[in-house]
Amino acid sequence: MKIKLIAKAKNLTSYSGLYPLLTFAITEAITLVNETVFLKSKSMDNIKEKHILSCLSLEFIGGEKLKRIELLQKDPLLKNVFGLNVTSPENISRFLKSFDFESTVKMELVNMKLAKKAIKKANLRQITIDIDSSVKNVEGNQEGAEKGYNPENKGNKCYNIQFAFCEEIKVFVGGYLRSGDTSTCNGAEELVKSIVSVLGDSVDEITFRFDSGYFSEKIVKTIETLKQKYVIRAKGYHTLINNLRIQKDSLVWQNYKNGKEIATIITKPNNWEKECRFIVSRQKKDNLVDTPLDSFDGYDYYFFVTNQEIWTATDVIWFYEKRGNSENHIKESKYDFSVNSITLNSFWGNQALFQIQMMAYNLLILFKLTKEVITSELRETAKTFRLKYIFVCGKINFGQRKIILNLSEDYAYKEIFFRLSS
Repeated sequence: MKIKLIAKAKNLTSYSGLYPLLTFAITEAITLVNETVFLKSKSMDNIKEKHILSCLSLEFIGGEKLKRIELLQKDPLLKNVFGLNVTSPENISRFLKSFDFESTVKMELVNMKLAKKAIKKANLRQITIDIDSSVKNVEGNQEGAEKGYNPENKGNKCYNIQFAFCEEIKVFVGGYLRSGDTSTCNGAEELVKSIVSVLGDSVDEITFRFDSGYFSEKIVKTIETLKQKYVIRAKGYHTLINNLRIQKDSLVWQNYKNGKEIATIITKPNNWEKECRFIVSRQKKDNLVDTPLDSFDGYDYYFFVTNQEIWTATDVIWFYEKRGNSENHIKESKYDFSVNSITLNSFWGNQALFQIQMMAYNLLILFKLTKEVITSELRETAKTFRLKYIFVCGKINFGQRKIILNLSEDYAYKEIFFRLSS
């Protein structure tokens, strides 16, 4: 049967779920932005709330690029409920380019404060912070993009993005764009200091977890000076291998799993000032030729440095192996919140857009924690949340004294939606 298509229905929205989310964003984030972030251009500063709300709306619906803001320009929910006249992609781009170093740092501070609220809401007293980096390939000549480590597009210019997440609730606690030729650990000490400065008074202990790209005495010293904890995958320097060889007869190896054995040594790489506790994991090499399996050289060795003194070697290895979750958080931010589609020519514009994208990421987590009805869905991805609670058809009705958002009687999650909106 053929269906006649017409487009005459008025005051319909495809994104009813923006109502509770934007209401929440105005209370929790926009208030912080207005108190913290000030743009040098007075005209841009006066309209920053409008543009940031527009960008947050775009991220909440999963718009993968600024051009998709056109989907929201005539949305009656944004226009009539929030008084938000969404502007063109070009105007949004000009607004983002008005940010500079100072204002983007303040935007990162807003994200840290949102993370602090989420950590308090979750009643966490000990937290794990994973700091990691990820490459964002670019195809044009974006400011600040340089050739560097770019495994998927070798030889292309890229950005190197630093991320920090709280593992327990996967909230973003800090990070920023860097030039593509930046070393992995560049800026990590400053990020650690900022995180402890903002979060330190709300938790009893922070344990930082890093891969070998961050293996550095400076980072170790910084964390110890701040009286926090760390577990870092160490690089298998020749000096560490030699120190292990010297102590081999006194080591007590214990079985871990999958053929691995672990032991503890106290040692230091060359040029380090003091010894540290290293956990060593070893596994028999494959395809050995003329090498006895019980010899020192018959194994591959992996090192982990830590100041978690009360943890056993097994505790340390088990803890580090959970670090893989941080890559899932990075993946969600890149593909569900458009971080992988940063394409402005301005470096600080891209930096500002990144912070807004991660603000949407954080607001969604804080929203779930605050609205306890969906706390059980904390680990669900943004994509799943959108399908259930944002992509909801609704009709805007105008009464004498109020506006009514009318949802489908058959909407599967309408009872939860009403509680989210209360």
